[in-house]
Amino acid sequence: MRSELAARLLLPVRSAWIYVVCAVLGVFAAWRHKGRDAVDAWLAVTIGCVLVLLTIAVLVPLWRTVVFGEPRYRAYSVDSIAHTWPFCIALVLLPLASPDVGRDRLARYLCLAAALMIIGALAIVPTAGGAQWSPRYLFAAAPLLAVVASAPAHRAFRGPAALVLWTARAVLLCSAVAQVDGLRLLIDAKSRNARITHRLADLTRPGDVVISDAYWFLQVTAELIPSRRMLLAWSPDDVGQAAALAAKRGIRDVAVASSSAETGYRAPRSLDASAEGCVFTRNVRLSLGERGLIVHRYSCGPGAVVK
Repeated sequence: MRSELAARLLLPVRSAWIYVVCAVLGVFAAWRHKGRDAVDAWLAVTIGCVLVLLTIAVLVPLWRTVVFGEPRYRAYSVDSIAHTWPFCIALVLLPLASPDVGRDRLARYLCLAAALMIIGALAIVPTAGGAQWSPRYLFAAAPLLAVVASAPAHRAFRGPAALVLWTARAVLLCSAVAQVDGLRLLIDAKSRNARITHRLADLTRPGDVVISDAYWFLQVTAELIPSRRMLLAWSPDDVGQAAALAAKRGIRDVAVASSSAETGYRAPRSLDASAEGCVFTRNVRLSLGERGLIVHRYSCGPGAVVK
């Protein structure tokens, strides 16, 4: 559903309802403080909401990864701009920025343009994007929002200006920290993909047929495509059809790389290619050691069947 997809792209992995409430309440409080009947309590509410948003999006996930060793893939949601674009939190402080007719018009224009880009993207994107960094769908809006979000870090409108300034600067600093941590996440992902590729190379031979139902598997092992026959199966039936096609071409050994934890597919004991005069039976299962991946080797010939 579109609503679920939008939530994955816009909201944090935990405390999403608190995040939404604080964002709405923070903007409302900032506008109330900006009015003629400004009350410092509204300023305190605004800054409090910003700090809560920052805690949910950056500080708690960082704490869980550093102190408790929780994997970044669970502490953060790489699908969401809440974690990958935390500079947007500074937009809550925008009503407190110094009044300037030209700047106000520019800010409104940039926010409207960014909103239209985001709404348009949410209406047409097919999936949340996964590990290929989902916020790329919304990337055209990022520089527009970044320009506007930087405004509260320069000058404040009224009241304890220094408090507003340093709150905005704290948001931008935490955003920079999040980006640095994102580089660590990228290094970890690239290292894991390299381990998968090298392990698969060790477990297979040049010319082998390797079938996988994980859409990302062929992407991360693309280095082996010139030397292995790498096939993607979109459904369990496609696995059998690929095996039958291999049998038709005279190939008597195939491998299936799958992760039941991620795709729900459990490789069967045998693959029926009887129409091509062959029934592939599983004779060995080998772990790739990453993401629950198992390589199941099948042969069209005598041998023990691994259940």
